[in-house]
Amino acid sequence: MRASSVVTVTALAISACAGTVGAQTAASGYSIEVAATGLTNPMDVAVDGSGFVYIADSGAGRILKGTPGSFSPIVTGIAVAPFIGVNIGPSGLAVSGSSLYWGEAGRETGVERVYETNLSGGLIQELPAAELGGNWNGLTVDSQDQLLAVSANGDKVYASTRGAGGQYGDFGVWISTQDDGLVSPTGVAQVGDRLYVSYYGSFGEFGGVAVYNALTAEIINPFQVPDLFAPTAIEATNDGRLLIVEYGFDFNDGRLSIYDPATNSVEVIVTGLARAAGVAMAPDGSIYVTEQATINQPTGRLLRVVPTPGALAMLGLAGLAACRRRR
Repeated sequence: MRASSVVTVTALAISACAGTVGAQTAASGYSIEVAATGLTNPMDVAVDGSGFVYIADSGAGRILKGTPGSFSPIVTGIAVAPFIGVNIGPSGLAVSGSSLYWGEAGRETGVERVYETNLSGGLIQELPAAELGGNWNGLTVDSQDQLLAVSANGDKVYASTRGAGGQYGDFGVWISTQDDGLVSPTGVAQVGDRLYVSYYGSFGEFGGVAVYNALTAEIINPFQVPDLFAPTAIEATNDGRLLIVEYGFDFNDGRLSIYDPATNSVEVIVTGLARAAGVAMAPDGSIYVTEQATINQPTGRLLRVVPTPGALAMLGLAGLAACRRRR
């Protein structure tokens, strides 16, 4: 693997009840910290059971691992290509047990792959390419032990199962969001017997989150969470809620929200995000969000949103790790 430098990291703690980091504003009960700066078009983020954080530093073609204050590359040399004025390489991330999964977005459709590595970046398997699949934005291992991979290019969610030898087989189409009239799927998360799929929507139009039967892949409601500002990622928590990040329509109008399926309600907890792209919850209940660069922010960065003890208790998140994983 190609040598690469350690990312510059800063820590900026804000007030315990409300916080701002530039244009970002947290709701009462949350604070915001900058966990890493100097990132290049970062995409997804994942957290393992020990609290280590993984970042798809997409434009730099690498995967980073660490904790706030110290991140180092564990996979480098990933293919990168220009896309609408920025460079894009690795995109989706997921952690399941002792495996890290990451997907490519910097090569041609039908060539881009999904990879399984150990938590130190050592290759376990390069999964077979999927015809018309690629731009792998969201990944998760579901309750049936299927690896689900969201392809924004193909408007589909693909599934692969492990064979007798422990290796994943070919991807097959599990869900066609195109057939359901949903454009550019971005993330996938399972809560109980429901599978949630976020979709970006057409440029300038609202996106949302659809819900499917997790066992049969049948559509239940294409507009379960409607009118979102280009959602880019979702994450399930162990208490049955969803974290949703929205890219936004402008430079600093992205949002982080919590959706509760039990009450069908959305609580916005951070506004003013700069092109938010990924979200993950840590075992301590803190939430990580990646931001990409804008005209007001020269490099990408990783934010850590920290609930106060009162907010943790209210949300039922105290001591909960994020599901392994996701999206």
